[in-house]
Amino acid sequence: MESECAWTKDQPVLSSQNMLHHFHRPSANQEAGRSLLTLAGSSSEAVEMAADFTRSFAMLCCLALWGSTCTCDATYTPPPHSTMNPGFPVPVNTNNPGVRKAARFGVYQFNNSSNDLFLFKEWQINKAMVQIVRGLKYMLHVEIGRTVCEKRGYSNLDDCHFQRKKNLQQILKCYFEVWMTPWLHKADVPVALCH
Repeated sequence: MESECAWTKDQPVLSSQNMLHHFHRPSANQEAGRSLLTLAGSSSEAVEMAADFTRSFAMLCCLALWGSTCTCDATYTPPPHSTMNPGFPVPVNTNNPGVRKAARFGVYQFNNSSNDLFLFKEWQINKAMVQIVRGLKYMLHVEIGRTVCEKRGYSNLDDCHFQRKKNLQQILKCYFEVWMTPWLHKADVPVALCH
């Protein structure tokens, strides 16, 4: 891919290919130098070496100048104090509102796929990681507990208390992967494993 840069002092925009082509063209001065050296009795190899050196040196100088006086958008540089890089999972506080919301989506997925008569809700979030991939992908280790709310009642989980009857109490350890795309107001739970 050919990168282009805008020169800072109203100079024309040059691509790397144009620069190479420009500096490999023999100039009138180089031709004159060759003629003079040939007339003076120097060998044609010495003339060619001098011309090649002149071209190489001029190109090196130009590339050095080009690299230091222009601004390119070819690479992304993260902010200096950034802790999140695209594609890399990083630990996040379990009390983070995004983590709590993601855990709730995981619980909804579990409740929709289970045959239990009662709804479950988050008991404790033990570990959370987040990864930036076209949104936020949360990887959560969560303990969920059976509540007193029955599924057919469609209760709000915030109003549901955990079971107090010993024979109905149950805590499950779950791993949820929740992919949230806030700008689409969408959340998917591709992985919801509980035991």
